[in-house]
Amino acid sequence: MVDQPDLPGLESVEEEITEGWPCCCCLPVPIVIIGGVVQGYWIYGLIFSVLLILLTLILSRLSDYRIKTDSWELTARWPFRTIRIPWAEVTHAKTITVESNTYERFIRVEAPGRKIEVPVAGLDMARLEASVWQHLRRYRKADGVTLSDDALSFWLPIPDDIPSQMDWEMPCELDWAPLARYSLRPRYILCEFVEPESYRKSRAIEWLAVKSADWEVDDKDCLTLSIESESESIYIPLDPDDPTSARFLLAVIRRLRSLEHIKPLPIPRKIRELMGLTTT
Repeated sequence: MVDQPDLPGLESVEEEITEGWPCCCCLPVPIVIIGGVVQGYWIYGLIFSVLLILLTLILSRLSDYRIKTDSWELTARWPFRTIRIPWAEVTHAKTITVESNTYERFIRVEAPGRKIEVPVAGLDMARLEASVWQHLRRYRKADGVTLSDDALSFWLPIPDDIPSQMDWEMPCELDWAPLARYSLRPRYILCEFVEPESYRKSRAIEWLAVKSADWEVDDKDCLTLSIESESESIYIPLDPDDPTSARFLLAVIRRLRSLEHIKPLPIPRKIRELMGLTTT
């Protein structure tokens, strides 16, 4: 799998990294308020609590940063500082496990006097992880980096038995949930939604009108297609009890891979398990 060619869509990737501060920072708030009420100085306790919450929010925001890859360098940018490491200057790179508020695994990239730790966190960071590895491999410095299965799935081939045209009907599990039918065609994807009162809404979207595609942040089993010149998006869910839905999503991913303007998509673990796909 690691011998696969470079993917142009991974040449430049940028992600926002949210470290966050633990909620325990705000634990003194109720204690201060209760103590202030008992002592008769509740107003001071309230003011102190508000200031403590604001301070926690500010510090949490200041700890957030962005990591970007391009053809020349790896960049990490905080509100008040920036670290840049050209790929040609990397002296060491490896996957490490550390204790963190948000992430446990990182790719540590080191250069003289500088280092950047790129978080490895499932589908959310798979594109950034794969991009860093791809650049390091180009300079023969990726031997110490172990890619996750989610990152390796960018290079997974779509099985030959997945058709280029197919239909899938999403089951209606709840009384108030709309029934959805999806049709995949070489030129377009058709979505038909049936509301409980028999209200129907159909949309035929040409593939070239899809401006971006990604998995939902809060629901890793739902593929979102953003449509050009429209505020709405198309949501295609995965039914874990229906292998046909996994086949349909794989057919969609294969079609998206043929579009140069769409960033590569990882294949979620549940789809890989349903279809028996392995990254080894």
